[in-house]
Amino acid sequence: MKEEIVQLLNDSVTAPSPDNFQPWKFSVTGNVIDIYKVPQLVNKLLDFKEHVLILTNGMIVENIEIAASKYGYQCSTVVFPDPAQPDLVARISLMKDPGARLNPLYAFLKTRCTNRKLYKKDKISPEILAALTTLLKDFPGVEVQYVNEQEQIKKIGKAVSAIDKIMCENKELHHALFQHITWSIAEEQQTHQGLSLDSMELNAAEKQLFKVIKNWPAINALNKIGFSGVIRSQNATQYGSAGCSAIISIRNDSNSDYLNAGRFVQRFWLKATELKLSLHPIVGLIYCNQKVTHENPSIFSEAHAKLLNENYSVLDSIAATMGKTNSHIVFYFRMGYAKPTLYQSTRKKAEIFFNG
Repeated sequence: MKEEIVQLLNDSVTAPSPDNFQPWKFSVTGNVIDIYKVPQLVNKLLDFKEHVLILTNGMIVENIEIAASKYGYQCSTVVFPDPAQPDLVARISLMKDPGARLNPLYAFLKTRCTNRKLYKKDKISPEILAALTTLLKDFPGVEVQYVNEQEQIKKIGKAVSAIDKIMCENKELHHALFQHITWSIAEEQQTHQGLSLDSMELNAAEKQLFKVIKNWPAINALNKIGFSGVIRSQNATQYGSAGCSAIISIRNDSNSDYLNAGRFVQRFWLKATELKLSLHPIVGLIYCNQKVTHENPSIFSEAHAKLLNENYSVLDSIAATMGKTNSHIVFYFRMGYAKPTLYQSTRKKAEIFFNG
């Protein structure tokens, strides 16, 4: 059973995470897997009340339940089972089931990825959107709104690109971004974590520019002639290329709600991959806006706080016109059809501690 659990968890760590830092670890006792979040592996500058960290761990919980079917197990999952251990996000008990059937989403655990290319404007069929929407039945309190009109998609693309302008102009956020980039395939293959430069779909000239602007004095000087605005404009064009946008929200904002949302986002992403859709999550605006709205950290200038608030309101108002009734937006995807990615980030082996 130990070998199967190792294989199962190594299948599962393909879940996405901020900057590919994989903020989870596992403790195994017999047939029970405890999943722990690792707060130091998520940038606290961009994460209010560990919402991003907990949502990310919801994705690994979903992957484990899917992967368990490969090895003939049923799962019994309890979230936040021990108040004395706040980093323990879930406890999964595995039970052998001779009648267990392979979850069809297992086939996409390793191929699911972020696609940052330009997307075609072809609309996604109502049948495909309906197949994605049916996933909500297992996730009470979660909503998803689809935006299909090109003008609205472009408007959202411009709104969510506001965070890129701020990243160029804010020294602390700039440092947080660039310290997590792996600059070569060799480096990425050695660490198996971090945001790979090769996964960003940059051309040769853009890669060279990226290496220049990792230095704060260089980008700060360029900002004086409008560089941050140019970057925002370019990214808004990219973010606005989609056949559809998906805005995911939750009714309440407890830790359990964010974990549940993470599970839904992962299942949605895997199902979309099965349906041959490309997805690109863009969530920086959402979570930086949470920071300035609820925490008011000094790292954001008044102008940047205003920019975040105004552009989050654009996203929220469009979602409302699409029928959103929930209070808390937690995730945004652009979706559509695009050429395959050229490079996919790798993962570390699962960090597992076996008891007994």
